[in-house]
Amino acid sequence: MTLRKISSLLCFALAAQTASAAETGRIEGQAKPREQIVIINDKTGAISGVVADGEGHFEAAKLVPGQYQVVYQGLPRRSSGAPVIAGRTTLVKQQAEAQASH
Repeated sequence: MTLRKISSLLCFALAAQTASAAETGRIEGQAKPREQIVIINDKTGAISGVVADGEGHFEAAKLVPGQYQVVYQGLPRRSSGAPVIAGRTTLVKQQAEAQASH
């Protein structure tokens, strides 16, 4: 295989990877350190799971555009809606925990 063919194949692979990344989005946010986060696509029900790092930062990449629920697994369980747009990052903030009233 010639150097030109190899170069062409590498360019094609890079372009395909870049196009694929542009067709997806990501969600980033803060949670408790090492907290489990479940991200659910409202339309398809597809589930992605991530774990926040030691500082509480989490991110879920390569998400198909659409509306998602971000569910924090800490107690009490909380969730928030998050739109995902191709080629963009959606930042989510943890919702305040509901206080029980008696």
